[in-house]
Amino acid sequence: MCAAAVLAGCARVVPPAGGPEDLVPPRLLTSVPDSGALAVSKDAEIRLRFSEWVDPTTARSAITIVPSGTKAPEIRVDGQEVIVKLREPLDSPSTYVVRIQAGLSDWRRAATKVAQEIPFSTGSRIDSGRVEVRMWTGSDTSAPVPVKGRLGAWPLDTLARKGLSRLLRRKDSLQWLLQAPMPYRERPWRWTWADTAFVADLRFLPEGSWRLIAWDDKDKDNFWRPGQEPIAFLGDVRGKGNRWNESFVAKLAHEDTGASAPRDTTTDTLRAKDSVSLDSLARVWDKLPEDSVGTATVSLDSLPKAWKGKNVRLRVWPVFRRARPRTSPPENPVLRLPPGRWSGEIWLDRDLDGKPLRSSWRSGRLAEPWCFVPSFNLERQDSVRVRVQCLVREAQPDTGKVSP
Repeated sequence: MCAAAVLAGCARVVPPAGGPEDLVPPRLLTSVPDSGALAVSKDAEIRLRFSEWVDPTTARSAITIVPSGTKAPEIRVDGQEVIVKLREPLDSPSTYVVRIQAGLSDWRRAATKVAQEIPFSTGSRIDSGRVEVRMWTGSDTSAPVPVKGRLGAWPLDTLARKGLSRLLRRKDSLQWLLQAPMPYRERPWRWTWADTAFVADLRFLPEGSWRLIAWDDKDKDNFWRPGQEPIAFLGDVRGKGNRWNESFVAKLAHEDTGASAPRDTTTDTLRAKDSVSLDSLARVWDKLPEDSVGTATVSLDSLPKAWKGKNVRLRVWPVFRRARPRTSPPENPVLRLPPGRWSGEIWLDRDLDGKPLRSSWRSGRLAEPWCFVPSFNLERQDSVRVRVQCLVREAQPDTGKVSP
């Protein structure tokens, strides 16, 4: 009996103990299937072998497979090896990605800092479409702030939606297919997080039409919470060919599910005493002598071609202090500013048909463009020509086709 107990104790799997402090996180050594593997079985078991023992709790939260079906895979840890056992067969032919998010740690809490992806395909090729998004948010009285948000992609082509319906085993397939994908009721088919540089890099997308949405997923549930999480509707894009690329600069803003974009709320979001003080400060700035201020001018060659001859407005915030933004007149995007560091946005005061716009760009719907002004320093008597990073996208038609 005692011998059996001793043997049972020897057979237990326990983490290594003792030794110096470990600051090196686990490193992936091998994977099955390997990165880039083709013709993988729909019932494949995924195995990841690391350089050291892995903490099971962090493995279950950090390791995912996308696109995912209705049943999450079982994740089991055996020392240095992580086994991902699928609870339903993979779709075929299709490209899948095993994603290892930052935060995977060993037993001494040394955790990975960057995400890692392992693509494989149940078909004959790896899809290579790619979308990159740099995310920002801000308020009416503060400069844009980088955000580590989530980027999601939803297929729009009817055949792709049918395939997704089959993948998710939905019973309401017909009704569901007739509805446009919205992030508050449907998780994205493909998604990724922004990295430490605040850039979300979504790779291995197939050819077809996609709806792209970025939001600050604060509760990390892969759904957008209206009124609680800022969002940017990037629009619909058509990825042509196996290798296609799209890039955006997205401003995230709070809005509900209504059809209209939020209005400019500068005068509504300030308390009365703040509004008075900031209005007084604005009047002082306008009267400052020429030798005590600088000038910020938009570099016209960095604007979208569609904006030529249109009314463009420049709005900037002081980066290191709270103040109402400075906005240029619509006919001339030039501002006299006190010395300091500034950042902001540029938008079209009129739409592409010449009709006045009632607010600055907020959601990216239709073809209404928006440009972000990276932060810049302004000295006394300086003249800065600022360049912008622009987002101009138009909705793409549904072709009904999808790549194999």
